[in-house]
This record gives sequence, structure tokens and C-alpha cells, in this order.
Amino acid sequence: MRKFFPAANTPDGFCSEFGSVYNEKEDRKVIFIKGGSGTGKSTLMKKISDDAFKKGYEIEQFFCSSDPDSLDGVRIVDTKTAIVDATSPHVQDPFAPGITGKIYNIADFWNQELLYPHKQEVFELLSQKKQCFDDCYRYLKAAKELYPKHKRNLQDIKNVCEKFSFPYINKCGKSRKLFASGITPKGNVNFLDDILFGKIIGLEDSNASSDIIKHLNKVACIAGYDTEIYFCPMFPDQKAEHLVIKELSLCFTTLNEFHNFDKIDEKICFKASCQKPGMINELIEYAIKSLSKAKTYHNKVEQIYINAMDFEKMNKTYESLKSELL
Repeated sequence: MRKFFPAANTPDGFCSEFGSVYNEKEDRKVIFIKGGSGTGKSTLMKKISDDAFKKGYEIEQFFCSSDPDSLDGVRIVDTKTAIVDATSPHVQDPFAPGITGKIYNIADFWNQELLYPHKQEVFELLSQKKQCFDDCYRYLKAAKELYPKHKRNLQDIKNVCEKFSFPYINKCGKSRKLFASGITPKGNVNFLDDILFGKIIGLEDSNASSDIIKHLNKVACIAGYDTEIYFCPMFPDQKAEHLVIKELSLCFTTLNEFHNFDKIDEKICFKASCQKPGMINELIEYAIKSLSKAKTYHNKVEQIYINAMDFEKMNKTYESLKSELL
């Protein structure tokens, strides 16, 4: 069972890579779950995941960056099926409804008469939750501005990349973009223990490390290998931090204070590693506290909806999904 983040809290707001969770063109079936807080989406996906795991299937679990104990999606590799939380802030819909993608609307299981008396309270809680997320993103944006800006060290990039070559195989390689770590209410959380395997090369965090990983990813795909490339939540469109080439059992990981992975087979150091001002960590801590506050408001909203939910109907949905996905 492997674990990932399909999205991240970043300086530019919520960044989603849910397109890497499933592939409607290739998958047999993708289930899109619609329903708000407290409807049991995460619990439902955990039960499906446990059932698949007991059958010996290869499982990929995708966790929420705003609640790392909560699932946002599950992919069952062997059956080419997936189930995802398709509600805000990662709203999704099937590209070809009824063909590979199917919508389950579990919001139908609410008793709206029990919800309506809480209208004002829910509005206030959601407003406070949004303010906390806005504060979080402002802190992260301020932290990002403090990162030192250096020129790329082309010689370091060339020296490392020349060490690795990949034998060509007769197919077209594809790359999945995901997040191995997240800025969450529980702090900086990473799933490197679940993602990295085989031979693991550690790259000291530097001006060259991201370019090296991006170059090796490109070379591996050209050679025909499927890859997983993981980006930094602080620079989700720029800084690649980890690379997994499953067919070669080869991984590259960036080593820094946020994810200093110690199970490496080889470490590559550079003359100029990244030295960050201490204020960056302080601002990120403020962002984490804001996420923790947001989670408190979310839990209160969730409890209101839980009290209005018909879980007997939910159990019937679980049995139906189980038969479709497994």
C-alpha cells in the first residue's frame, strides 16, 4: 500500500494534481463521490481500501493535505478502478459520464430538516474556516518571498546527470505529478517511507537538485519508463523534489530539514547547498497554526452534518461500490 498527497496547500493557494490519481482513458471505472462534510466519504474509501488490501490487491491511497488522516481518493491498481472525493476544493466530474466515470451523490442521504436550523451557525463557521485558509496562504506567500534566489549551477547538474543512463525499452514513458509531502494542520507531513523503495539516491537540497530530478525524469520517460515526480508544496510548479522509476526500482530524493530521509544508498552533495533564513520556518509554523484553526471549524461543521446523515443508506452505497470496484 502506497500513500500520496494529490494536492497541496501552497503560497498561491490550493494546488490540485487530482488528474494523476486516475486515468479515465485507461481505467475500467472511476467513481466520483459527491457530498459535503460529515457524509462519510473518507470512511467509505477507507473501507473499500481495506477490502481491496485484504484481497491482496496493490493499493494507492491519496490523503487530504488539510487533514492528513482523511482520504481524498483510492486507486486499486490491479482492477484499474478508483474512487475519489469530487467535492470542493477539488471538484471533479467524469469526462465521459456513464462510460468510465460514475457519480455517486451521497448528499441525498441528508435530512435537510435537521440541517436548516443550523444555517446561520454553518455560515459563520465556514466563513471563519475560509479566513484561516486565507491567512495560511498569506503566511506561505511571505515565506516563499524569503527563499534565496540563486543562479542555476549548470556544472553540478551536468556532473550528476552524466552518472545515470537508462536502457531504452520499446514503449512510451509517462510521468505522474504528485506531492510526497504536505503543509498540514499536523505540521509538515511526508509519505516518503511509503513512496521510496529499491535503490535510493539522496540529493542535498541545492540550486541544482530540482533541475537534476527534472532532467532525469525527462530522460527516463524518453527511454520508455513510467515515472512519478513529486514537487515541493512551496514551489508546486517549479521545484521537483523526488523521482520514482518503479520499473528500475530506482528513486531520487531531496534531503532537507523538512524531509531528511535516512534510508538512502548513496548521497550526492553540492558545493552550494540551500541555506534558508530562519524566518521562513517561523512563517510556515504560522501557516500550520492557521490550518489547525481551520480544521477546528471544519470539525464543528462536520458534526452538524453527521447528526443529519442517514448512515443506513450509506452502508448500502458501500456494498454497491464494493461490488463495482472490486
